[in-house]
Amino acid sequence: MHQMNVSNNRFIQLVQDYASVTLVTRDEMSWGTTTSADNYKNNQGYSGTKYRGTYIKNLYTLFSLGCDFYGFTATPNREQLGELPIEFEENMEIINTWPTQTEMLLFQKWWQSLKTTDYTTDAYWDKSILVKEIRHLVDEVKQRERHLEDLLDGTPYSDSNSKFTCMLAVQTDTGKEDRFTVNSVLETIERNPNLIPKDYTWIVTTADGWIEYDHKGNTTGSSGNGSEWLSLMNSQTESARLLVVIYKGIYGVNIPSLCAGVALRNPTGKTGDTKETVRTSGQQFMGRFNRTNLNEHSWKLFKDLSKDYGDEVGLDYLLTKNTFTFRAPDDINNYWTDTIEDFQTNYGNSFGQMINHLYLHS
Repeated sequence: MHQMNVSNNRFIQLVQDYASVTLVTRDEMSWGTTTSADNYKNNQGYSGTKYRGTYIKNLYTLFSLGCDFYGFTATPNREQLGELPIEFEENMEIINTWPTQTEMLLFQKWWQSLKTTDYTTDAYWDKSILVKEIRHLVDEVKQRERHLEDLLDGTPYSDSNSKFTCMLAVQTDTGKEDRFTVNSVLETIERNPNLIPKDYTWIVTTADGWIEYDHKGNTTGSSGNGSEWLSLMNSQTESARLLVVIYKGIYGVNIPSLCAGVALRNPTGKTGDTKETVRTSGQQFMGRFNRTNLNEHSWKLFKDLSKDYGDEVGLDYLLTKNTFTFRAPDDINNYWTDTIEDFQTNYGNSFGQMINHLYLHS
């Protein structure tokens, strides 16, 4: 980035000398192609100086010098459709579109339950809500792990990936008492020593870094500024089960074992032009739970259980292993009601839809 504005620098000379240099860029294409602060607000719902305009401008400079480039992203947004043609005109095209729901059906996790709660953010003065939601998440994890163990007990089969995890999204700390923040979670767990099982740990990750805590709310000694927390959540031998996030939940979370999620924040951002509610962060957050928890061994295990013990047992395995539940509050802007409806319509598939498809084409 810094070399682009240095006159006669070696990097620019190399691109010009070779002419047909090819640049491949990955996830940055999902948020790096916003050319102005106004467009950033329309895409994200809030403005700021970090709209990454430098990124696409540098790509355009390289393109003008003769460099071809390809960008790959799993989370395309409207900035690709609206920004790239403006900057690159007819020379730039999107080579593929988002797969249809049917095409994705066997390559994702299926939702078992998607709900808005019977309370709104106005009720966040009631700290018992946080206790209830944390208990809901932890119980879901415990029940899944126990049920998978019971399901395979007495059979000749085993599943080496038997760990389940959950994620909680809380609000930014603004000093107000009627908010659920990272500190609220820490205080709640400290005051309720039986809320987290003794053999579980939980991790907080924010833009400032991450910290792992035990069931009493004491630090375990594990912390950092990188993405090591992801390894702790994904490792079958580590105790980490609950991930607490603020905005980090909309990106960087690749945890296939997520089986339950609760969002306690209700974004209110609107586009700068049409003043529509921007649901990008909510869609991204729900997408973290959509990652499949099945591999080749899992599908073989499903077939073996169905063959030896009947379809009901096989489907019970899939239901336990590869579904998720999600809860979030709703408010006057119907943010989560609309986000869940959009997810169901365009991105996710229910467990029932999977069964119909699986046996229709079996």
